[in-house]
Amino acid sequence: MNCCIQAEEGCISVAPSQVCIRMVRGTTNTFEFVLTDAEREPVDISADEVRLTVRDYYDGESKIQKWNLPGTHLDGANGRTSFTFTVEDTSEGSAIDITFWLYEVRRVRPGGAEHVHIQGRFLIDPAVGGEVPT
Repeated sequence: MNCCIQAEEGCISVAPSQVCIRMVRGTTNTFEFVLTDAEREPVDISADEVRLTVRDYYDGESKIQKWNLPGTHLDGANGRTSFTFTVEDTSEGSAIDITFWLYEVRRVRPGGAEHVHIQGRFLIDPAVGGEVPT
């Protein structure tokens, strides 16, 4: 999962990778992300904070926020970090319909520069029983 540069009709576009996350409401899931550069090579995030934010729509209400501080990544030198979503994170999702939210993975460098590497839809399917475990 990366940030890439694409040439399109004489323009250069720097845009994050589009990746959909989908899970069942009321479950616990861990997702691993690999942050890469324009050549799809992993970037060293050892000294960086990486934030994951889920919103109900663009610039909407924040539903879930998670972050990994410098030194807490799975393998920072190779751009690997992970986030775990708990039962509580998805309990606000609909019990009978798919919940459609949006998310982004943002890298914050020590000097303050920020880069969105990954973004996409964050979908929560209702559990077959409809109830969220307590």
